[in-house]
Amino acid sequence: MFNLTGEYGSGYSATGVRNKFAPYGSNHEDTSACNAQARHLPSVVASDGKSPGLLTVNASLEKRSAAPSVADWLARMCRL
Repeated sequence: MFNLTGEYGSGYSATGVRNKFAPYGSNHEDTSACNAQARHLPSVVASDGKSPGLLTVNASLEKRSAAPSVADWLARMCRL
């Protein structure tokens, strides 16, 4: 998702979190990391296969990624 030309990071990819018209980047989709009300979110998976949490700006979810670097990056990317 940090690769600007990759499948999950591109603003043009149908699965990219930077694509505001795609399910994971829209402010309105229930699957979007940028939707503060979303409940069906993408999970972050590290290179070791472990998941540090869900990728979301929804602060009410306990399973969200709480790493400050991820939360800050996501807030900037979603322009909150």
